[in-house]
Amino acid sequence: MSVRTRALLFFLTCLTGFVLSLPTAAEPVSGEIRAAQEKSVVDGALGEQIDSYLVRLAGFGFSGSVLVAKNGKIVLLKGYGLASQSNEIPNTPDTVYDLASLTKQFTAAAILKLQMAGKLKVGDPISKYLPTVPPDKANITIHQLLTHTSGMPNWSGGEYEEVSRDEALRRLFARKLNFVPGSRFAYSNGGYAVLAAVIEIASGQSYRTYLQQQLFEPAGMHNTGFWGKSAPAVSPLLIAHNYDELGEVGDVLAWSDTTWYGVGSNGATSTVGDLYKWWQALQGTSILSAAAKEQMFTPVMPSKEPSNRYYSSDYGYGWFVQTTPHGLRIQHGGDGIGSGSQFTWYKDEDVLLIVTCNIRHDLFPTIIKASYTIPKIIFGEQYSSPPDFVPENPEVATKAAGDYRLQSGGHLLVRRLRNQLEIGAEGQDAVNLLRGASLSERQQRTQLSAKAQTIFEGTVRGNFDAMAAALPPGDTIGYWRDGWPDEMRALEGNKGAFKSIDVLGTYPGGEPDSMHTLLRFNFEKGFSLYIVSWENGYFAGSNTRAPDLAAVTPLQAVSAKTFAGWDIATEDSTVDAFTVDFAPNHGAITDLLLRNRDQVGHAKRLNG
Repeated sequence: MSVRTRALLFFLTCLTGFVLSLPTAAEPVSGEIRAAQEKSVVDGALGEQIDSYLVRLAGFGFSGSVLVAKNGKIVLLKGYGLASQSNEIPNTPDTVYDLASLTKQFTAAAILKLQMAGKLKVGDPISKYLPTVPPDKANITIHQLLTHTSGMPNWSGGEYEEVSRDEALRRLFARKLNFVPGSRFAYSNGGYAVLAAVIEIASGQSYRTYLQQQLFEPAGMHNTGFWGKSAPAVSPLLIAHNYDELGEVGDVLAWSDTTWYGVGSNGATSTVGDLYKWWQALQGTSILSAAAKEQMFTPVMPSKEPSNRYYSSDYGYGWFVQTTPHGLRIQHGGDGIGSGSQFTWYKDEDVLLIVTCNIRHDLFPTIIKASYTIPKIIFGEQYSSPPDFVPENPEVATKAAGDYRLQSGGHLLVRRLRNQLEIGAEGQDAVNLLRGASLSERQQRTQLSAKAQTIFEGTVRGNFDAMAAALPPGDTIGYWRDGWPDEMRALEGNKGAFKSIDVLGTYPGGEPDSMHTLLRFNFEKGFSLYIVSWENGYFAGSNTRAPDLAAVTPLQAVSAKTFAGWDIATEDSTVDAFTVDFAPNHGAITDLLLRNRDQVGHAKRLNG
């Protein structure tokens, strides 16, 4: 398919998407939503400053709820963005979110509760409760599982797969340990699945029932539960749907409450308000004794120097317990399918931050921009803020969608989705404009693009040498080689024989030293998109759920003809906004001028 033909098809798609996304008459806000919104708090100069940042952040893609407390007083409690995009239902202080790995703190607390009742000891080997455990894992202790020092591998299974406890344990126990138990730290969801099984055996109750009766109810957490039928008993309007930049990816009400997938490591659902009640309960001894909390908040392998790093071996029981420049920080995050959560307590500064989120961008939890920046605001540190924006000029906004080609050959494609303009790229030159880059960064991206093309042109021919060479030290090719036939079948679908691979561009990923390369696999009857992830230059993974453009960025109007983009998908706090000027000419828009740092790109429109 020629570039021009693709451009025409893209324009028609954009036009159709625009028509479908035109705003309809606003639905009246329901009583439940109105009552929840009325609980919002924006108190004092600090609350206003954080709220101003989050309002702008929501304009560029953030969607979630936030609670901030300082010196025992709530200064911010508010929802941003939409809980349901299709029904335009806003997020509120009472919106329920999938917590993902934030669930681990409840699993850990349940273990400590059972120890307080004399039903287990954290020093016990798991073979005492799970007789089917194989000999190589029989002496792993509950303490080692809690602290991610057991060597237990991660979960093995499909996402949200319906699987029983016995089958989940069989799969986990069949895999080799990653290292000798107790010798080092490595985060393991699989280890927390084993803990959930221990909870059931020791308590004689289901994991979900035990947590509900022993933790949630005593803490007054009436809007906390799990997936499916075990979700909190609230209006469905108050339960967030999960999204990425491609659309809806999950609905906790539709997920199973009987599967063992994720049990122990994730699966809880809650509100920022209920999580605040949980924090309040942890201040006293009504749920956990002082001795139990001391165990929970003692890191197993503490770092030698203070650090702001969020991921480290400073792990207690279900919490990272870290020494930072702002004193002791007790925190944990959650990263789910289209969701994210972050619970951060600066104990010495008496600052609490709880953020929940129901959207991802570039396979990255958008929550990071909120949860990492709000402490900078609180502590008076430098931070990067999205630009202010104004209402769109309808004449420009409705005519801007189209394909614009740079003089260097790349394409900048503008479209309107979900009532907002966004821009994406085809070609490394276009990507570098959207994600500003120095000369060395441009060279690195070009090298990774070439490496991705070589790797996957080899894999489709059954040659895995290039992939093996790109793996980080210690990784073996077996996992990727064995899984490639299924991956290729997913890419092929009914599209006929494979023809070629196009690289659409490489751009920064969410975390430092991470990158994404977007590929297009061309077949006789169409194409499939594929995204490759890199960490520190090594091949780290890939996904068939991929955006159709590289470096997709929402746009907000800053004047009648000028729009601003701001990268919400990367952790880097120094990112600058870029601007896009559209040039109307006799009622049509014919040109686009993009300015990013010291780079300027002029693109001519290819479609009318």
